[in-house]
Amino acid sequence: MITQRVVLGRRRGKHGLLAGVLVAVLALFACGDDQTPTAPPVASEVSISPESVTLESIGETRQFFAAVSDQHGEAFAGTIAWSSSATGVFTVDANGLVTAVANGSGRLTASYESLSASATVRV
Repeated sequence: MITQRVVLGRRRGKHGLLAGVLVAVLALFACGDDQTPTAPPVASEVSISPESVTLESIGETRQFFAAVSDQHGEAFAGTIAWSSSATGVFTVDANGLVTAVANGSGRLTASYESLSASATVRV
């Protein structure tokens, strides 16, 4: 909040008093709350890391991470759903741990409600 000190001069007559009151009222309005009301947080983006991996051998694992952020770029609490586009090539568990099953490639997707992000997995 901005604070401003207003010193009223001594003037004689009703015009000086009215001017002083007007200055004081304007100063009070100018020192009001500078914050604009913000909208409640709404999930707006899912990010995934890493964006691409190559697993060298069958059975090898790699941990992926996902985050949900709101319209202000702040962290948003939510449960991520993980899925593999190629379950014959790699699987993924509920925590984002990918396991190589066979040679090939596919997309790993992290979803929250209607939002998603994906990464490339090669085996």
